[in-house]
Amino acid sequence: DPDAWCGDMPEPNRTVARRAYYGSVRFVDEWVGQVYQALERNGYLDNTLVLFTSDHGDGQGDHYHWRKGYPYELSAHIPMIVRWPNNMQAGIPRGTVVPDAVVELRDIFPTMLDAAGEKIGPTVDGASLLCFVDKTRGQCPGQWREWLDLEHSTCYNETNHWNALTDGKMKYVFNAFFPSEQLFNITADPYELIELSAHPEYQQELALWRSRMVSQFEEENRGPQWVKNGVLQQRVNGEVYGPNYPKNAQKVEPVEMS
Repeated sequence: DPDAWCGDMPEPNRTVARRAYYGSVRFVDEWVGQVYQALERNGYLDNTLVLFTSDHGDGQGDHYHWRKGYPYELSAHIPMIVRWPNNMQAGIPRGTVVPDAVVELRDIFPTMLDAAGEKIGPTVDGASLLCFVDKTRGQCPGQWREWLDLEHSTCYNETNHWNALTDGKMKYVFNAFFPSEQLFNITADPYELIELSAHPEYQQELALWRSRMVSQFEEENRGPQWVKNGVLQQRVNGEVYGPNYPKNAQKVEPVEMS
């Protein structure tokens, strides 16, 4: 089935899928180089902030998963690479990796606002990454987030909708359909081969991450279908949720194009 999202595919299908994926990655790499060279050739490189990222990874048979939409590293772990211009007073050397900071796509918009000298409004999600780079901006405000949340409503199959939390070292996954929990030590097990939720020595860690998800749902007022009496609830149906949806959603009238 060419539309399958999981399973042990026949070898010819795996080979074609991986060749196509690696070809796409090489194409992107080549054109990143073309853009970089054009900036350099035209004298813009020293005045340009470059941020390279991706919206998701793509399963290539890892854990028998294909495509995207999963809480696992194959889909959820993306690059976030910043090259700052030479006219920025950087407080760190180029090539520095910030291992203890979990960042996300929501950080891109405030980063670009910050780079342009614009004010970052209180309703903007995410935070500027430039506090890690530009020493004129001082330290990052307060303590950088300790962990971040991930979630996906129903995709491919009625069972595939989940919530997750990670700090880049540990990852907790709540599969709402069943319901079931998963816990991974990403530091020791970066390919997520060992699921730890049933291991006695990880029960305290499991309870910590579960309580964090419970607290988040309660603080967001998601309602009893998400958490009730401090217990994460089974949800057999996926549900789209956002800070302004569905409670503050407004009816949008169609626009006539002429």
